[in-house]
Amino acid sequence: MEQIAEAFAGIAPVFGHNLLSVLITDIINMVKEPGWQTVVQFFVDILYFFILPILGGVMAQSALFNY
Repeated sequence: MEQIAEAFAGIAPVFGHNLLSVLITDIINMVKEPGWQTVVQFFVDILYFFILPILGGVMAQSALFNY
């Protein structure tokens, strides 16, 4: 695990742990340290912040309607 942390020299979130800060930090990391790890991290963050909450809301409405 330490080898992975040493191999990736990205920066921590710039303005705190909110949505805008995480996305800006991911873009900065893609420019500063281009590679698959930064691109995958960007898409994982988009998945966590946008797609999963939308999916959860759709599932909750479906369960409320059906039961």
